[in-house]
Amino acid sequence: LDIASKKITAGNESGCEHLYGELVALEMFAHANEKLGCIMRKSFDEVMFTGITGDIVFDDGQRPDNLFFLRQYRELYEGYIERAIVADICHNGSNSTFEYRKGESQYTLWEDGVPYDGFAVYTIHSNNISLQVIYYIMASFGIIFAGVCLVFNIVFR
Repeated sequence: LDIASKKITAGNESGCEHLYGELVALEMFAHANEKLGCIMRKSFDEVMFTGITGDIVFDDGQRPDNLFFLRQYRELYEGYIERAIVADICHNGSNSTFEYRKGESQYTLWEDGVPYDGFAVYTIHSNNISLQVIYYIMASFGIIFAGVCLVFNIVFR
């Protein structure tokens, strides 16, 4: 908007002279003013910066593609962390590409290999010794009770 307001203030309407509307302040913008809309679209073409997800650039008022950066936080030395760009991801409709930056690979990104994409599965290798003692005592009582029931059934038949 800053670029557009500077063009409006300077009276610069290059490329939009043939359109309907007048150069008025942005606060007076109306959708019927095609000239002001054209100046705003052309001002987008001059916008260029690096955002959180990547380079922000416009071509004819539109972003030509969706380019994203894959960043990783790395500890360079004790207490100092760097945010490094390791890959570019470009998404154009149904076509997407993933390219590592120079000197980067899956081995520099993940030292132990590509991480498992899912949830962690933990297996119990052995129960706690106190639980095992309780299991053994309960099982012993169960066997003794079964024996008593068998004897009771035979005697009082």
